[in-house]
Amino acid sequence: MKNKRKNYIRIAFYSSLLLLPLYAFLIEPKWVLVRHIKLSNNPTLKIVHFSDLHYKGDKEFLDKIVRKINHINPDIVCFTGDFVEDNAFLADTLESLSKIKKPLYGVPGNHEYWHNVDFKKIEEVFIKTGGHFISSENGGPISIKNINIYLVHYPDFADDLNAKYNLILAGHSHGGQIRVPFWGALILPYKAKKYDKGLFETKNGFLHVNPGTGTFFIPARFFCRPELSVIEL
Repeated sequence: MKNKRKNYIRIAFYSSLLLLPLYAFLIEPKWVLVRHIKLSNNPTLKIVHFSDLHYKGDKEFLDKIVRKINHINPDIVCFTGDFVEDNAFLADTLESLSKIKKPLYGVPGNHEYWHNVDFKKIEEVFIKTGGHFISSENGGPISIKNINIYLVHYPDFADDLNAKYNLILAGHSHGGQIRVPFWGALILPYKAKKYDKGLFETKNGFLHVNPGTGTFFIPARFFCRPELSVIEL
């Protein structure tokens, strides 16, 4: 009986080692989480915050994200950078984002600069939704219903702002993409070392870092699902 039990344990252990990579590469990257965050007892503004699409041609997944955003029915939608992996994918990306039924606000990410993306094309789509695209690497402020929000790609930039805001929104980190339980992210990019994922209270106001919906370098996620963050304040 002891030998049988040991064999079962071995089988279970080695099976899990085989299944974890399958989960990380095939399941979690498409398993979108809708996370709700409430910052006020009597909220007057509902925001969907998403980031880092890194679109590579999976139109079905991108359209699924847009449908989920429309189903949530926020007041505004905020995107904090990194639309595409290559400029060739921009037209498809914007075609999908144009279907968002609420005002869309956003900023560029480092990949927009790396791939010489045409900001004017992005601006046209955002303006048509009733929103605005802030074409600055340092991000910029928006004011909705007397609520002051700062949009920026890099989370650690929150400490460098010269004013306080009701909310700062950032992306870039991907939450690390691969996270170890009780440890956190294995690797974080530059300008996302201090604030990696979720809600933080900084000297300049609440900061929310969205872990992104796409992947970069390794097409995998582990304990860091793609996320649409619904923030009420």
